[in-house]
Amino acid sequence: MVEWNIGGSNMADNKQQTKPKKTVKKPIKEKKVKETTKKVKEIKQPQEENVVLENQTRKRPHRFYYSFKLRLIINSFLLVFLLIFGINCLLRAFYIEEIKGINYSEHSNLDYKVYLKENDFYEDEYLPKDMIYVASLIDKIKIDFNYRFVIDESVDLSSIKSFLILK
Repeated sequence: MVEWNIGGSNMADNKQQTKPKKTVKKPIKEKKVKETTKKVKEIKQPQEENVVLENQTRKRPHRFYYSFKLRLIINSFLLVFLLIFGINCLLRAFYIEEIKGINYSEHSNLDYKVYLKENDFYEDEYLPKDMIYVASLIDKIKIDFNYRFVIDESVDLSSIKSFLILK
């Protein structure tokens, strides 16, 4: 067998050589060749069986092929969407809503008189507020209630309802 060697290990030889050297390989002994072929056959057989089994068990469904342009368009739309979504989330996170306050003042005046039935305990016709009353002696209650609510700005107060609950 003839093999051409175009380069040498020595740099000085490479400069001087203009023609490639011919090298002759010695023939391999027949015993070694037979042994190596047996080993190769033993190694190849189990691999071939595994390959056949793997191919039989790995049945993949047909996958769609997307061209480069289509993948590029899909990925660009996805990137733009994620950027817009991220910027929107960041803006909402840093947005501070100003809480508007209204200056107001209120003043209330409550005065009441408890009129009594005729009885032997009290000589007066009525009792003033902040006293202790006996429920069986109460005839009626006269209430004088004034409430003043002042706001700095004009506000629609039509939805505000007030109730006076007496027990």
